[in-house]
Amino acid sequence: MLINARSAGAHAAQIHDLILEQRASIPAITETWLTEASGPQIHHLLPQGHTILNNNRNSGKGGGTAAITDPATKAAPAALPPLSYFETTALKVHTTDKAILVIVVYRPPNNTLVSITNFLDLLHISQDMANAIIILGDFNLWADDPGSTRAQTVLQHAKALGFTQHTASPTHEKGHSLDWVLTYNVEIEDLAITEIDWSDHR
Repeated sequence: MLINARSAGAHAAQIHDLILEQRASIPAITETWLTEASGPQIHHLLPQGHTILNNNRNSGKGGGTAAITDPATKAAPAALPPLSYFETTALKVHTTDKAILVIVVYRPPNNTLVSITNFLDLLHISQDMANAIIILGDFNLWADDPGSTRAQTVLQHAKALGFTQHTASPTHEKGHSLDWVLTYNVEIEDLAITEIDWSDHR
């Protein structure tokens, strides 16, 4: 499950209930807007027995990424090298037959400095770290728009490296697929995009 929260603290109760309703093992959150002082909000966000791994924005408002795991999921933080222009949270999830690297990504929409090389760095680094990968988050690029040169170039390179991008319909109230789910050697079935009334993303 991927949620663009636009303040996980302000929507802690809704996220808490959504995790339980969807029985989500590893909910991923972008735009958490959490800070070092968000401990009480995180407490209300987490269902009983769940844990959170989050990276807050170092300066300024907004941003932030997080991954939540339920008690049955075996996971540990994964150390990514510094990635300019991306905010990330990474963890290794251990299943019965493989270890999956999960990377939650947020790219701020006003960051025009992100180049194709920066995206390729993210893909190559992930492949150096694992043989099974899920990269998901708010890329703020229109994956569904053939006229979006940067998005289509990134997707072409990702495909050449063996990645599959799964979101094909709009994930934002104004249209377009801004939120991507990229996988490498991981099968995904029945991906659903669901509207929620407290976020501008689906």
